Amino acid sequence: MKDGEILVQERTKEPFFGYLGFISGKIRFGETVYESAHRELKEETGLKGKLQFHYILHEHILSREQKLLEDKFFYVVKATNLRDKLKDTTDGKNKFIERKKFLKMKKIFYDVKDILKYMSNANRCFIEKTYLVDEF
Repeated sequence: MKDGEILVQERTKEPFFGYLGFISGKIRFGETVYESAHRELKEETGLKGKLQFHYILHEHILSREQKLLEDKFFYVVKATNLRDKLKDTTDGKNKFIERKKFLKMKKIFYDVKDILKYMSNANRCFIEKTYLVDEF
């Protein structure tokens, strides 16, 4: 990883096949947020790293017809000091990419720009956001 690059994953399953975004996953029963984040990072990328909590994000995903498609909470955690060998999974292809280049790509998730913006603002701890999507 070079300075100014971020780790992204291209989905290789539906929904959102071919879209680029960040590593995510579900918290298992009995896990802490940090245990879950460490596990998901290792499972999805093969990497280990130092984790830092940033904020909680609550998202409602609506179709253009205002139908609720998803209602989800994210504990947004940043991983630094990444080590071990980067790998892909059956669910996604992983790569490091320059942040500016990534933000100009056509098939990025609807929330990527907001997530990066909120990461730079240390004063936020809880954010609620609604997104309208054209495809799901």
